[in-house]
Amino acid sequence: MIISTVYGKWILAGEHAVLRGSSALVFPVQSCSLSVNYKEGSDPLHVTCTGEQSEQMEMVFLGLLDKALGDLGKSRFDFKGLVEITNTIPLVGGMGASAALCVSLSRLLNRWGLISSDQLFRFSKNLEDLFHGESSGVDIAIALEGKPIEYRAPGEFLPFIPNWKPHFYLSHCGRRGVTADCIRKVKKIAEKDQVFAESVDHDMATSVELAKAALLGDAGKLQELQHALLLANSCFERWGLINTDVQEHMQTLKRHGAIATKPTGSGDGGFILSLWERPPVTSMPFSLLTCFGESF
Repeated sequence: MIISTVYGKWILAGEHAVLRGSSALVFPVQSCSLSVNYKEGSDPLHVTCTGEQSEQMEMVFLGLLDKALGDLGKSRFDFKGLVEITNTIPLVGGMGASAALCVSLSRLLNRWGLISSDQLFRFSKNLEDLFHGESSGVDIAIALEGKPIEYRAPGEFLPFIPNWKPHFYLSHCGRRGVTADCIRKVKKIAEKDQVFAESVDHDMATSVELAKAALLGDAGKLQELQHALLLANSCFERWGLINTDVQEHMQTLKRHGAIATKPTGSGDGGFILSLWERPPVTSMPFSLLTCFGESF
């Protein structure tokens, strides 16, 4: 039986500042998902994985499973059957693969009666801390919800349904971004200059409010939405999380007609969010993934 299907995610605005009280606007990418199927059996527990980076995903899942079961006073050898993982979420791209893995594992443990449903968020977040060092919980929340949300740490979130669907696209810059490294970099900035750090957080929080107002208005609010993304991108610039590869990728998007770009996720690599007045018609040197091709 299918235990869990979790979608990838993208963040419109709110990254990093969400760790210090700001909201974040987060959306699922339903074309990218991780599904876990469990089949009861009499043989020792076995895990298989197919899809995106399957060998790496299987190895990470087994390590995470052993850690989670150990924390619960159990062992993998206490269970029998087959766990089948199918994954199409890119790893280390800012699309929430680690959160999808943690939520899927937590749901499996819930199915086995080891944790309750009201423990899913906290248990999943604690597992994700192993990947990021310090998780805001935003990726866990969208993985559990599977629909657009406005999130505020340490675990508050509400449904967020835009009144219109802008032409948002995702594209990978060709360089991996490591969330834990980015979080440490932003923290060091705050340790060196608290006033500067607070001003950047304030601008990121403002970008969230601007984006909310634009999306809850009508399609005539495109310019306001553009301003929100440009402001959010300036925060990544001041955090030092836009390297040469990211910058060149964003410049290519703008040459082809994008009116605003920003990293989505921790920055310093991974996926880039771009906003367009209309769907791009020219060929691109990399693939574009539409953000709003799905129903809410």
